[in-house]
Amino acid sequence: KEGGLGGSGDNGAGAAAEASKSMSTALANMSGQVDALIEEVDVISQSFEETQQTNAKLLEQLTEQSNCQVKLRVQLLKQEKDLASMKGEMVRHEDSFVEEKRLHKKKEHELRETEKKYNKMELQWRRCMENLQEKETTCRGLEEGRADLQQKVASLQKELEIQKAAASASASEKKRKLEGGTSVHGGSDQQAKEDSRKILILQSQVDEYKKYVLCPICNDRHKAMIITRCLHMFCDHCINTMVASRSRKCPACGEKFSQSELRQLYWT
Repeated sequence: KEGGLGGSGDNGAGAAAEASKSMSTALANMSGQVDALIEEVDVISQSFEETQQTNAKLLEQLTEQSNCQVKLRVQLLKQEKDLASMKGEMVRHEDSFVEEKRLHKKKEHELRETEKKYNKMELQWRRCMENLQEKETTCRGLEEGRADLQQKVASLQKELEIQKAAASASASEKKRKLEGGTSVHGGSDQQAKEDSRKILILQSQVDEYKKYVLCPICNDRHKAMIITRCLHMFCDHCINTMVASRSRKCPACGEKFSQSELRQLYWT
């Protein structure tokens, strides 16, 4: 029995030793695995730290990019605003240009119309000058004719006075002969009648010429003013009376006239 127990104890110790050895080996293996795991953890930790650093850099870059985008967005909005303002300014300039072009065309049209009016007025002025020259020529002719009429009237009046004096002398001679009892021949009566007829003719001519010399309004004063528009003549007093009463119509034909269209007539 003791021998058997001894053998069993040896077997047990051997198994324990073997188990211990196996456990040591397993422990060594496990220790190696732990070291490997620790190394792997360190590698992973280092990689994680590097990843975090990388992520931090990426985040920083992303933040910078975001800030850049915000700045770009702000600049873009500002540029869009400036562009809209420039477009509005261009539209205003275009409207202003269109308005200036319209005004320019209007001014050109007004200039052409003014030029036409000027040409028309110049033509009218030339015609007026021609008419004025013609009327001045007519006035000079009228003045000369009036001077001739005045001379004729003076001559006729002188001749009339001579004829009246002759008739008066003849009548006195006839009366003297009648009073002296002298017979008067028929020839003397015939001469007296002829003288009377001549006197009447001369008086009629004088009256006719006076119509050309005297004012047709008052029939008393000589014609001294002429209206160049219609060439009718009147005396100073009657013309001045019409001008003072603002009646600027010719009494002969009713033509309107201005004070600048009055001309003085001179008999000498």
